[in-house]
Amino acid sequence: MEGFMDVIRAYTIGIENVIATMGTAVTKKQALLIKRMAKEVLLCFDGDEAGAKASLSCSEELLKIGIQPKIVRLEDNLDPDEFIQTKGADRFFDYLNHPMDVMEFRASYYKKNKNLNSVEQTANYVNQMLEDLTDVTDEVLKELTLQKLSREVSLDVEILRKKLQEKEKISLPKVEKESKIEKKNFNRFEKAEAYLVYYMLDHKLPVKLYMEKHPFINQESYRKLANYIVQFYKEHEYIRLSDLMTSLYEKEDMTKTIQELLFLNLKEEFTEQEIEDYIKQIQEYNIQVEIKRLQKKMKEETLPMEKAKIMEQIIVLKKEVNQL
Repeated sequence: MEGFMDVIRAYTIGIENVIATMGTAVTKKQALLIKRMAKEVLLCFDGDEAGAKASLSCSEELLKIGIQPKIVRLEDNLDPDEFIQTKGADRFFDYLNHPMDVMEFRASYYKKNKNLNSVEQTANYVNQMLEDLTDVTDEVLKELTLQKLSREVSLDVEILRKKLQEKEKISLPKVEKESKIEKKNFNRFEKAEAYLVYYMLDHKLPVKLYMEKHPFINQESYRKLANYIVQFYKEHEYIRLSDLMTSLYEKEDMTKTIQELLFLNLKEEFTEQEIEDYIKQIQEYNIQVEIKRLQKKMKEETLPMEKAKIMEQIIVLKKEVNQL
């Protein structure tokens, strides 16, 4: 939705899982956060032209990360708050229960004020739809849209496929460039810390294993967040990303850390063995750091007896690494 009054009004009629964009464009980080917090997404912006443009922009960002949102377009140019007050909750729920498919909405928006009997305007419409499809990651949605577009404008679907492939080749270098800028390069120990905390955000098992083994996470922002997650779990006896985010409303540093982690966009499924492996890698790193510290200390030590004691400590630590 658009504003905070829309969200408040929706909450009064029992719609709780709702957010407001507050008039700003949805970023990729925010889209990934939405993806982690909900399996299905409905976009219900204001019913006017600005709301249509907001639906267009937001759905584009969601399509890029594999979400196919449904679109709700309210009548009489009303925003959700006004609509619920004037038309009633039942009418609003009727709209929510009969949303538009995302590509259907985008097609209807592009066709508005176009004369499809005009060759030039039809070509413009087709090119806009093909440009949209370069952002779609779902191959089934892509193919069905091409076939529907082919029937609509009486153009061979193979021509459309070929044209889409040409557009995708042009857009590919841009995607690669963005990914290099946005994705962090982790060594295996940093990766283990990031992945462990990522899965702790929304799953009980990683939290319980972290509490049981309590590895020392070296990156301060991850360590701080992991400890907060444990505190949340102990107090509430469950973990859910949406509720965790709500509890962090005034803690901007941890909210930012969560956004960075979600940007990794890892697979949703994991095994207990994977989590245990992340913890072992973190433990291994900490032991290796201690071994290096002792090795340095041994070089600086002049007394043979003290050197021998330090060497014994190093041997014990190396055994610990082998036993992990």
